[in-house]
Amino acid sequence: WPWPWPWPCLAWLRRTPAPTVRQWIKEQKEADPNWKPPKQNNFSGNPWEKQPPPAPGAAEEIETGPETVAGMEVGMRCECQPGARRGEIAYVGEVAGLSGGGHWLGVRFDEPVGRSNGIVKGETIFECMERYGGFLRGKNVTVGDFPEAELDLEDTDEEEDEL
Repeated sequence: WPWPWPWPCLAWLRRTPAPTVRQWIKEQKEADPNWKPPKQNNFSGNPWEKQPPPAPGAAEEIETGPETVAGMEVGMRCECQPGARRGEIAYVGEVAGLSGGGHWLGVRFDEPVGRSNGIVKGETIFECMERYGGFLRGKNVTVGDFPEAELDLEDTDEEEDEL
């Protein structure tokens, strides 16, 4: 095919070249002399580069006081986040072996969805089977009428009922 292309749909490409970044910046500065290019969220401009840690004190403080577990008592049914895991509160109070200190809730889950067995650094806080327990903050636990999920183990094949 001879150049330029005979297709009329590509004619606009030949007439209006795309502006470069430098031209765009120049246009912005002409429109507003105080305009500055936006800063990157990272230092090098590489989004995959490991970011520096946040400044101390910049992170949100997690409340760990006794008010976070107020109204929650051992034996109450609960639902825990994340995952809407249901269980029963087995412990309320401080646990010396957990990082962050403060008040914790020990939960005995109905299913093996936990990360604990109720033992922290050799000290038994509450008893449960492996992976049936967990220690959570009060903000992640909702106390209420959360019955145990019933497992439907019976074969409910309708064809068998018709014989």
